[in-house]
Amino acid sequence: MISVIIPTYNEIGYVPATIESVAGNKTEKEVIVVDAGSVDGTGDLAREKAVHFLFSPRRQRAYQMNLGARHAHGRIFRGYPTASYSAGSDRIGSIGNQHYRRRIFAPV
Repeated sequence: MISVIIPTYNEIGYVPATIESVAGNKTEKEVIVVDAGSVDGTGDLAREKAVHFLFSPRRQRAYQMNLGARHAHGRIFRGYPTASYSAGSDRIGSIGNQHYRRRIFAPV
């Protein structure tokens, strides 16, 4: 299984398309949205659409990605730098895709 981690902050215009793009891929996956306290409704929308939602007390992409990875259940994870990065396109690719990284974190 692949864990897809999407860090967000005030990206309500991109979250639905990003999650739908990821969900539309046939690969077995879990979607984890890590929001850093958005004030535009991104967090509320992500809670409705994502399989897993986490709140990040820090607004730093690296911190959000690491928080998501600590809660991920997949053996492989794919992170997006922002929700807008993947909106409107299918960037998961195949398991052999160079964008994938093996998990190096111990399960929580």
